[in-house]
Formats: sequence, C-alpha cells, structure tokens
Amino acid sequence: MSLNKIKTLMRGDFILVDKKLKNMRFLFFVVALLIINISVTFECQSVIIDISKKEKDINELRLKSITTKSQLASLTKRTEIEKIVREIKLFTSIEPNYILENAEK
Repeated sequence: MSLNKIKTLMRGDFILVDKKLKNMRFLFFVVALLIINISVTFECQSVIIDISKKEKDINELRLKSITTKSQLASLTKRTEIEKIVREIKLFTSIEPNYILENAEK
C-alpha cells in the first residue's frame, strides 16, 4: 500500500467521499456487531460471576449440612440422651430387664 492510501485510511477520508457512501451501511453493521459482541461478553462475565457465587453458596450449605448431621449423630448417642433425661430427673435402670408372664395360662 502506498503512503497516501494509508493516510486517507487513517484520517477517515474514505467515509466523506460520495462514492464510498455505499460502504456506510456496512460500517454501521460492523459497529452494531461490535456493540452486540461487547454486550454479550459483559453478560457472559456476569453469568460466570453468578455461577461462582452460587457454587460458593452450595459449598457453604454442604458444610453446614455435614455439621448439622454430625451434631444430630452426637445427640442421638445413648450417653447424650441419658444426660438430657437426667436433667428431668429420670434415670437408667440398674436392674436387668425381665419378662412378665401371663398369669391366665
């Protein structure tokens, strides 16, 4: 390319020439595509940020679930139940279990 062509391209003189007005539609189309591309890129970035926040929330809820499950398992142990029941003045029997027999035989 010659130096004159580069200068006219850089100055934007090709837009002002009447013969080149038919290229204006194409230029507007390209600019519109660029704007759409930029907006789609920003939207994708916001979706990616939302996904990462949701994954973080899921991990926190998973940890909370595991903690709650372990607390529930510890509360259902016999020793823990005996501690809770002892507070309301009930105690575990020391005598072994026995079978009641029917007297009507």
